[in-house]
Amino acid sequence: MKNLILAALIAGASVSSVAAMSAGQLSEVDRIEAQRLVPSADLSNLTPAQVTAIEFLLTSDNLKAGNNPAGKLQVILNRS
Repeated sequence: MKNLILAALIAGASVSSVAAMSAGQLSEVDRIEAQRLVPSADLSNLTPAQVTAIEFLLTSDNLKAGNNPAGKLQVILNRS
């Protein structure tokens, strides 16, 4: 029983630390793709909401031709 509780605590701690590390930061792959879409994009100091929106934009059907992903990315970046 002690081992089960210890394992649950370790798992919970690692999940929360990963979430804290990713808050406000894009993965390198997403950063490169965003820079490809909008080369002049400032990807520093992103809010967690902006990171989430950019990740969604880059992993959904929004990248299809005609959906203007560059324009959508610029709108996301202009949000505070």
